[in-house]
Amino acid sequence: MDPALVGLILDSSVIITGERRGYSVRKILEQLQATHGDIEMGVSVVTIVELTHGIQRAADEQRRQAFVDELIRDVHVHPVNLEIARLAGRVEVSRLAVGSPSLSKISSSVLPPYNSGSMSQPPMCVTST
Repeated sequence: MDPALVGLILDSSVIITGERRGYSVRKILEQLQATHGDIEMGVSVVTIVELTHGIQRAADEQRRQAFVDELIRDVHVHPVNLEIARLAGRVEVSRLAVGSPSLSKISSSVLPPYNSGSMSQPPMCVTST
């Protein structure tokens, strides 16, 4: 694990892909911890908005609602305010300047192929400077 790594903010694409593959929230978190060690993980309230949208469109709303409830119970949900929104915009530009993919372009490709039993690196790492 990178010694400067202080936490992970999980992108909705990672959570959605894991859920579609039948992973529980616990399994998603365990696989990420196996890769990155015992590290704090969380989601943005924007992720909860996106997941709630998916619940409303799902054929099995109860199952998806239970999954989101488990996620909210097991990880910290970070609020987004103007300061955080501006910081995210600056991080996005910094990533592009060094040739990293845009945070908005990182998708479920961070997860292994469907038949794999482990996850790859998460889409966004929060590091100390």
